[in-house]
Amino acid sequence: MQKASAPWWHLLPVVQWNSWDNQYHLWLTEIIAGRLGTSLQDYSPVQDKVAKALKVSSIIAFPGFGLALIGSFILGFWLTLTPLSLATKWVKQVLYTLDSVPGFMITLGIFALYLLAGGTLFFASSGMSFTPSTLLGSGCVALFLLPFLSLFFHQSLQQEASKLYLRTAQAKGLSFSQAMVYHALPNALASSVVVIGDILASLLAGVLIVEVTFSLPGTGSLLAKSLLTQDYPTVIGLTLFFLLLRTVLMWTADIVSGLIDPRMKVQ
Repeated sequence: MQKASAPWWHLLPVVQWNSWDNQYHLWLTEIIAGRLGTSLQDYSPVQDKVAKALKVSSIIAFPGFGLALIGSFILGFWLTLTPLSLATKWVKQVLYTLDSVPGFMITLGIFALYLLAGGTLFFASSGMSFTPSTLLGSGCVALFLLPFLSLFFHQSLQQEASKLYLRTAQAKGLSFSQAMVYHALPNALASSVVVIGDILASLLAGVLIVEVTFSLPGTGSLLAKSLLTQDYPTVIGLTLFFLLLRTVLMWTADIVSGLIDPRMKVQ
């Protein structure tokens, strides 16, 4: 065997153009036009299936997210203002315990309590009415998010409370609670906005446990069924939609963070 030398450009891949009339460019043209293809199961447009499932996921996600957000801000602020009280210690233990419980156990527990209380589940054909299943799903989402958001917001406020500018505000005559509201709260919110945007993107992608337990045809349930039935156009369409949604929400969160916190500049 002899060593043979070759020019360096022989190591580069060969790029060939096969015109626009090929399968990939036809698919890309349809995607840009908002058409995600045709489902292999019922031969309906994928974008119609995604839109219908997104309505159900939104009904579950937004009320539960709103309840968790309001409750976490109230709890986090109260835990910061009363760090040495006995109630604060008990509430923290409850939040840590609830945060460690798996989501499916919370969902099944709420479902079992509802059935033991004599409740029955019924479903609206349009998927847009607030039925017991959607209300219970929203409650489960709120319980999923409340411990994490409360503790995260509390820790953010604690970090701001230990900084020098807050002591300066108190030295100028403000009480601790006033200094927290006017100075620490905006800075703590800035760090929470990105986390909130990430959580919201995940919720709209579907809470699979809740949707399966309460038989709700949301985006998470649609993705799971499409994977099991090998409905690849629906899987690809959902994945592209989730990526685009997450990108938009994270960009929005970064812009809002820059508006809230003057230390961050949005280019």
